[in-house]
Amino acid sequence: MWVPVRPADTPTVAELRAGSWPDHRVIHMWDGTGEVNHQFARRLSLKGPGWDLYLIYGRGIRWEDDLLPLPAFWMHQLSPAVGTDPALCLSQDPGRLGRVVDALYARDP
Repeated sequence: MWVPVRPADTPTVAELRAGSWPDHRVIHMWDGTGEVNHQFARRLSLKGPGWDLYLIYGRGIRWEDDLLPLPAFWMHQLSPAVGTDPALCLSQDPGRLGRVVDALYARDP
C-alpha cells in the first residue's frame, strides 16, 4: 500500500517505485487519504502512523472487518520510538524479508 507521507508522494511516484518490486505475489495499491496508515498503526500497536512497513500475509487472508488481519510476518523501517521492534527493522537483516516470503509461499504454493 503506497500512501502520501511526504509532499512528493503521488500515485505516479508510487507506480514508479512499485516497479522495484517485480513479483507477481505483490499487489500494489495507492491510498491517497493515508487512512490505511492509521489502520496499520492500530493493528500493530504503533504510536504513530504505520508507513515503511512490509506486511506478509498467507493466501486467502481477507480484511473483512474494522481491524485488518494480523500479518504472518512484518518488518519496518521505523524508529523504536514508534513502538516497533528493532530486530524487525529491515536494515538489521535486509534479506530476511525475502527469505520469509519464500518460506511462506514454499509451504503454501
